[in-house]
Amino acid sequence: MTDTFHFALMQLFNGHNQVLQKHARAMGLSPGQPKVLECLGSGRAISPRQIGKMCMIDKATMSGLLEKMERDGLVVRLANPSDRRSILIRLTEKGMDMARRIGSSFCRIDESALACLSPEERRQFLAWIRLVASNYMEDRSNGRKE
Repeated sequence: MTDTFHFALMQLFNGHNQVLQKHARAMGLSPGQPKVLECLGSGRAISPRQIGKMCMIDKATMSGLLEKMERDGLVVRLANPSDRRSILIRLTEKGMDMARRIGSSFCRIDESALACLSPEERRQFLAWIRLVASNYMEDRSNGRKE
């Protein structure tokens, strides 16, 4: 059982996530917030639905995360100029600073995790991960549940 894909992936995810969350907590962030900061790090405003889809976060959890992040001064809600019934989310200056800080920290963690691979092996490894992950994104966007 321990030589299966799901077990190896679980070990990789849990090990990496523990390190990421430790750094995020040290910066005062709660679980889920770093993912949202990364999604919004480009500076453009996007809808909560888009953020949820990119981060694979359900609507209720996304709502709670955004409320806390707004109270903490990390994000602002804006009227969507193309659809007055919806909103867009954008990082504040404080949020942009936090996104840069957490992104830098996470890059160092990733670098350490991937240090055992050559540059070509890294490129190939990330390509494979993205390919497998795309199966879940496609399943989700088609409404299929596995």
